[in-house]
Amino acid sequence: MTSNPRKGLLLATLFCSIALPVSSQIIGPQPELPRLPPSDKKSASAESSVAPVVSATTAKTVKSEAEPSIGVSGAVVESVKRQIVAPSTVKSSVSVATTAPTRSLSAAPLEALAPRLRELKHLSKDQIAASVTDTFTAYVLRGDERTVVLDFPNTLAQARMFGRVILFVERDGTSKTRVMPVPEVKSWLRQNAQTLDGLTMGNNIRVGEFTRFFNTARHQGEPLTGEEQRLYDWLVQMQLMREEELGVAIVEPEVIVVSLPQASTVPGCNSCGVTLAQRKVVTEHELSHARFATDIPYQNYVNWFWMHGMNSGTRSKFTQFFRKRGYDATIRELLANEMQAFLMHTPDPAMFNASAVGITEAELTDLRDQFQAGLFPKQAATAGKLYQLD
Repeated sequence: MTSNPRKGLLLATLFCSIALPVSSQIIGPQPELPRLPPSDKKSASAESSVAPVVSATTAKTVKSEAEPSIGVSGAVVESVKRQIVAPSTVKSSVSVATTAPTRSLSAAPLEALAPRLRELKHLSKDQIAASVTDTFTAYVLRGDERTVVLDFPNTLAQARMFGRVILFVERDGTSKTRVMPVPEVKSWLRQNAQTLDGLTMGNNIRVGEFTRFFNTARHQGEPLTGEEQRLYDWLVQMQLMREEELGVAIVEPEVIVVSLPQASTVPGCNSCGVTLAQRKVVTEHELSHARFATDIPYQNYVNWFWMHGMNSGTRSKFTQFFRKRGYDATIRELLANEMQAFLMHTPDPAMFNASAVGITEAELTDLRDQFQAGLFPKQAATAGKLYQLD
């Protein structure tokens, strides 16, 4: 995902996020996702002036306490009250790429995908970055059909849906075994001088992490926010999760979900704007996390390089870089994943540069060269004589 204390880009893990400071409520009126047909859907939560909080086990509406210090204006609320539409309505001037990206080694074949995913538009990385939409829209990454991209109108709409999931999955100082209740999240944000929208600019989350979040909330008895319930419904409707007696399970092959904000502004929040150039970098960064999730040989190489390709001093500096941006530095795979995304897939020096890590430009260039040099086919090592343990 991409994360950054002030306007920088910190794209982070498989569960990675780009952080951007924004002011908003933890819950509020949100863009609608497509609902399941009545025959398949549980009872819907009632709409109210305050966005409903929906139970993970039932769809009962619960009132939430208002938090004036992080409220948003009616104009902002109206700007994000959109309904998800089929990708065919996306307005884009991008020409179709002449060649598709190389298929990830572990990518599932198209015929293995859930039938509903095959109905989505399949776009290249460049086409996704250049797509224009003012509604919540979904795509599948061409060349790696296990990557689903959710396109949001702006950072505000994105943050309300993914905020608590990010805290649960990767933020430093938050529980990874318990979903933080909404009042606790608001208190945590105040104590850490952060805003909900400022947690991420982009996200990448495996469906397995979604199931863990939703099942933990269910067992804990913690209600879902209105937008979390909409996400739950969409994942089930798209056949990425399935409901079972004790909770929800992954539908194989597991998919990773990447989310991106459109180039946009948020009324009343000067720091929440995203330029087209930033969107392109966020797309590059987040899709590298998707490759880490779906291309197992690449993932293994990244983990090896993190522990053995760079020296302990450089690794310590990168760890500190991530820790300052709120990543949980105790999750080694998260750090390795973020390393490859920042080192190799965040080309804008305004978002990532050598001084931010505490190394020289020459050292950064050398590190990139070393990483790239390891990305070539290798023959398995063989011994010239009998080679065994006994």
